[in-house]
Amino acid sequence: MTAFRSNRINSQKMNLNELEPIVKGLYFYNEGETFEALVIRMFKSYYEQTEKDITNKLSLKFTSERYRLQLIAKAILGVKNKKIEEFEKADVVMKTIRLEKSGLLKKGFSFSQIQFKEIINEDWEESYWHYTLTKRFFFVVFQKDENDNLKLEKVFFWTMPVSDLETARIFWEDMKQKIINNDFNHFIKISDKKIFHIRPKGRNAKDLIETARGTLEKEKCYWLNADYIKSIIREETL
Repeated sequence: MTAFRSNRINSQKMNLNELEPIVKGLYFYNEGETFEALVIRMFKSYYEQTEKDITNKLSLKFTSERYRLQLIAKAILGVKNKKIEEFEKADVVMKTIRLEKSGLLKKGFSFSQIQFKEIINEDWEESYWHYTLTKRFFFVVFQKDENDNLKLEKVFFWTMPVSDLETARIFWEDMKQKIINNDFNHFIKISDKKIFHIRPKGRNAKDLIETARGTLEKEKCYWLNADYIKSIIREETL
């Protein structure tokens, strides 16, 4: 078992007390309704409403602005705890998206820090990146209006197509080989205009992580490109 899989199993066991379900009883469902349809229905009554309006309606108060949209989305689902039980059990990842008035998405999604020492011993199908990208995603899309207020535009579930997952494999194998070669300066960049790229997550550039050869390198993480995410949203609109 890889270190990643072992850590994931331990984490799942430790976080059970943080879970809260969306569905508190069968009365939540309309006749013949699936869970995903139920979730989408819960958001639809808030479409075209600003985050401020939703916050006021749900009487929300925030101690931090960093996860404001995530907290609003969870509140719409009636969840106060840290994690959504149904999403955790089904490997669903909720991602909130902020679009500009023009529809532009300023930055993509960042994921976990790359573990340089561990990845050289991983196989693709046992890797963190494969595990992450084969999850089901739930996108909550907000967009700025003419007054720069963020409005809830739409929500939808999405799974990465097999063809893009193959692109992810090639990307991951390229990264792994460069790490094996001790080459940390030629990872795929955002300017390469691929689906994915590698760069720091915006923390202190002095943060370092040990490599398999015992040297220290700047921490880097996986990114899903903004253009790719925008294309997903556009396809959902068609």
